[in-house]
Amino acid sequence: MLKLLVELQKLTNGDAVAQCELKVTLDNSFYQTVATVDVGNLGTSGIQLQGSQQYIFDVTNTTNNKFLLRTGSMASGTFVRGSTTVTETGFTVIRLGDT
Repeated sequence: MLKLLVELQKLTNGDAVAQCELKVTLDNSFYQTVATVDVGNLGTSGIQLQGSQQYIFDVTNTTNNKFLLRTGSMASGTFVRGSTTVTETGFTVIRLGDT
């Protein structure tokens, strides 16, 4: 299972939606979006927004099955938060067992 946690900071007005996507591939080539975190606030600046999402990814081939995180729909005054001491944005991979 993949757990995604995203924290975004919005410094300026005008960004109604900021998005982070979880994408997976089964063939090491074509990635498809399987989960999104959408947060936003059109009229307020200087705020932090947080969202989370989960997805069960049945990995049958560790060579071809992969995932990635990608941002989308973000205005110039919005950015993904990060830290070296706490998880502000990140993911957790949990092995549930053999399938």
